[in-house]
Amino acid sequence: MLDRYFARFEIFCGLEQSLQELQNRLRYEFVYGASDASFIADLSSFTDIILVSNSLDISFSDEEKGCMLAMKKPLFVYFNIGNPILCQAREEFYPASASELLIGSYQHVVDEDHRLIFQPLIGHRFLGCWMRIERQWHADWRNVWKDAFDHANPDVMCRELKEALMIEALYPLSLASVRPGDSVKRVPTIGAIAIALADALREQPGSLLRRVWAAGFSLSPSYIFEACFGINLHDFPFEALALESRIANGTVRIIGSTDSARSELGARKHLSIAGLSVEKLNRSLRRPKT
Repeated sequence: MLDRYFARFEIFCGLEQSLQELQNRLRYEFVYGASDASFIADLSSFTDIILVSNSLDISFSDEEKGCMLAMKKPLFVYFNIGNPILCQAREEFYPASASELLIGSYQHVVDEDHRLIFQPLIGHRFLGCWMRIERQWHADWRNVWKDAFDHANPDVMCRELKEALMIEALYPLSLASVRPGDSVKRVPTIGAIAIALADALREQPGSLLRRVWAAGFSLSPSYIFEACFGINLHDFPFEALALESRIANGTVRIIGSTDSARSELGARKHLSIAGLSVEKLNRSLRRPKT
C-alpha cells in the first residue's frame, strides 16, 4: 500500500485519462450491456444523487439541510449497513420526494439470517439493493442466498452489480500481496463504485441528474487504517486522487462535515452505538467452522 502513496505523481499523470475511460465504459455498458434499462432510466430521472458514507460523526448544517430539503427529486444512496446513526435523523433533511437506494457487497448488507440491516424510511420510495456478489460466493448466491434474501425481505428488489464490470472497468491495474508469492488484483471500495456509477449516469442521454453529492467521504487515515477490513485490497491512493479530481472539477460536490480528529469505527461498533444488536453475514462466514 505504501508504494502506491509514494507513487502519487505517477498515479496523477494518468488519472484523468483513467476516469474518462471509466466513464465511457460504464456509459457503453448502460446502453449496450446487460444492465436493466428501466432501472438505469429510473436512476437517471433523479435530479440529485447524495452518496452517504458510513462515517460515524457525519453532520449537516442547517444550511445544508435546507439545501437537501429544497432538492426537486433526490436519491439518497447508502452503503452496506447504511449509516444507522445518521439514519435516525433522516426526516430532518429528506424532502417528500426523496428516495433511497442501498449499494454494497452482499455479505456486508445482510445479517446471518439474510435480513437487510439497512432500514428504509417509511413513507419514502426504496429502490432496493444493488449488490456485489463476490466471485467466491457465486455458488452460494445462486443455490441458497438469493432465495433466502427474497424470503427474508419480501418486496425488496435486489439487483446484481457485474463483477467483471467493477473490477475491470472501475480500477487501474494494481496488485496486492496477500501472502508471499501470491498477488491479487485490488478491488474498488463500494464508495468508489457508487461515485463512478453516478458520474456516468449524469452523462446518459436524457438524464435529469445534475449534481452528485458526497457526504462524509473523507478517506481519512482513521477510516483507512482503523475502520476498513482488508485495507491492502483497495487502492486508496488512487481513490483519494480520483475524489480530489472530481471535487476540483465540480462533478462531485461535498455536503456535510466530519471530525477528522475522531476515530472511525468498524461496522460492528457502529451498529452497537446505534443500538442495533445485529451481526453481519460476513462475520459469521469468517467464524471458524466446527
